[in-house]
Amino acid sequence: MRFSLTAMFRFGMIGFLVATATAIGVARLAPEGRGWRMPCLNTCINVPAAMLGRNNEASRWLDVNRGEIVSLELPRGDALLFTSSAPWVDDRGQSEAVGLWVHYQGNQRAMSDMGLARVSFPDGEVREIIHTDIVPTSVPTWYPGTASRVLYSAGDGKLYQYEFGSDSKGAMMMATPEMLTWECEVPSGGVIMSDPHWVLDPRLENVVLVSLRERESGTSPMRMGHSRLWWLKLSDDGRKIVAAGKMGDSKRGLDANTEERYPTTGKDASGQVVLVYQRKVDNESWDVYATPFRIDSEKKEPLALPNGQLGRKLAHQCYPVPTLFSKDGRWVGVIGVDGEFGALPRRVPLEPPLEVVSLSPSGLTIAR
Repeated sequence: MRFSLTAMFRFGMIGFLVATATAIGVARLAPEGRGWRMPCLNTCINVPAAMLGRNNEASRWLDVNRGEIVSLELPRGDALLFTSSAPWVDDRGQSEAVGLWVHYQGNQRAMSDMGLARVSFPDGEVREIIHTDIVPTSVPTWYPGTASRVLYSAGDGKLYQYEFGSDSKGAMMMATPEMLTWECEVPSGGVIMSDPHWVLDPRLENVVLVSLRERESGTSPMRMGHSRLWWLKLSDDGRKIVAAGKMGDSKRGLDANTEERYPTTGKDASGQVVLVYQRKVDNESWDVYATPFRIDSEKKEPLALPNGQLGRKLAHQCYPVPTLFSKDGRWVGVIGVDGEFGALPRRVPLEPPLEVVSLSPSGLTIAR
């Protein structure tokens, strides 16, 4: 049988068109992949624009590793507050940042919309905006792993979790973040929580540190005490609080006028896990302290800070902003108060490493 060149060409074109159509159909049916993500220590601290005296769309961050300020450019009229970046990086070299999204209109920058947003970091591409009234009132913390899932405190003093879609690109939708429920005894009178921090210590599982305020005994329901550091044990799915405890007591010099906030854990240069937190007495400025992070190996929960021990003071007169560690464990990033510029993002040395030199029933003695 003989075929003409024209017939062969026609059969070839039909085969090509069928193959192309099939490939397109399969591609449309297949879900969009997000590529790979690799765990990477978060070392960038968001610096609120108001502290820098700037009122533009650029979001400023202190890179604790390099000791430099980096910028995240946002769409015109958008702003991110109470923002943290993810503990991972993707196949494009990008991470993500999640926080309170606010949109302004006009020269007077009147707020016209708000919600919860995630953007690529440091590119600033808006990936998803959730329209909700349950927005962060402190910096979120990220669940372990590489999912776009965060835990944060809202205006009612409760903790909420939300997981963003993996294939969203600039999506805007209505959704309701899920409130964490108490499966253990709740401190009497109710509590107000803020500043959640997920402890990434291999000795512990599902432990979050928070700043917590209890209702003062013998007072009205609206009168809350000063903030103290607490730990929370979450369920395996991260949706319930199954145990809780204080990180210290009144013997640590915490009188009625003392506040503790912004707990953060990380490793120093020796590999030891260290707790860094901020403390304020009366109306003075916030100071940053560091102390070894101890755990009860049998109960698999944090131990209270030693009686009478505040730790080593790393910095004086700081803004109330969470701290972060550099990758080598030599530095901690803080936002200092500066009379001329308003805020001074800087990193302070964590060296020499904190050392536990003795252990007794009365607590730890820390080498200084």
